[in-house]
Amino acid sequence: MFHKDKNNPFKYYDPRSLGCYKNLKVPDNIAIPTTDDGAWEYFDKHRWVYNKIEIALSQGMNCAPMGLSPKKFPVFMKPICNLHGAGVGSRILKSKEDYEKNKHLSGYFWMEFLDGEHLSHDLILANGKIAYLITFKGHSLGDGMFDYWETFETPNGISKYIKSWIGKNLEKYTGCVNIETIKNRIIECHLRMGDIDRLGNLQLMQNIVNVYSGKKWNFHEDLPKFYLFVLWGDWNVQYKIDKGVADGICKGLTCYQIDKPELYFQNPQGGVRVAIVCSYDKDKCIKARYGLYESFQPKTRKPSA
Repeated sequence: MFHKDKNNPFKYYDPRSLGCYKNLKVPDNIAIPTTDDGAWEYFDKHRWVYNKIEIALSQGMNCAPMGLSPKKFPVFMKPICNLHGAGVGSRILKSKEDYEKNKHLSGYFWMEFLDGEHLSHDLILANGKIAYLITFKGHSLGDGMFDYWETFETPNGISKYIKSWIGKNLEKYTGCVNIETIKNRIIECHLRMGDIDRLGNLQLMQNIVNVYSGKKWNFHEDLPKFYLFVLWGDWNVQYKIDKGVADGICKGLTCYQIDKPELYFQNPQGGVRVAIVCSYDKDKCIKARYGLYESFQPKTRKPSA
């Protein structure tokens, strides 16, 4: 049962706040979970996917709760359940010594270390069948941080693997799914949108709403390359920027977001995401990100480009 704003079909983040969906038609008799806490409350039959050990075990991966020592290093440690997202508490344990320092952590587990491209896949399912799939490739800065994401042609092998896994594990599910993969293995599954809302395509978003309304999928457009660039800061610092200044810097982008200081805790160990800028024009993203960097007080970490 939802416990926030019962009058809004989107639970609990409303993509119409981005400004590019002001003409979106949303019936008031449906529910569209858009955050992990909303999805966990609503999709009771499929909420098990938020147990990350079960995701690993469903693929036969080597893993165990903290307290059971790995036989081989490195391994990757993360919370068993994390409804905040953004890699909270995740880290690489490179050695037995690293493990001994962290083995007391309750609510965490380790899994075999995967080294390869980090991809994020936004899927729309209709009764367990894939109606749409778009993939984003992350460019890592290390320590759980990403410099930027870009849309990326889904590798055929990964597409088949995801389709097979969904057929076995998300039967009859309808709605958005975000799946993250490394080296052809699923490391995360979320029953909500990933970054598909940031594409700013009204027709695409309307079709997503329509699926939750029980209608057929009718979006088949090939979208151009899209980019999401991130601005990072340091822990224990609260960054501020005037909204008018930010609006001016980001004018012409598809969308942008300034992260709220009270939500900084939802970040990986490497740093705090302060802002994200999104556009089909890579140069506009780079220019806007640098402009935000120059305007935040205090200054954030300097962007790589």
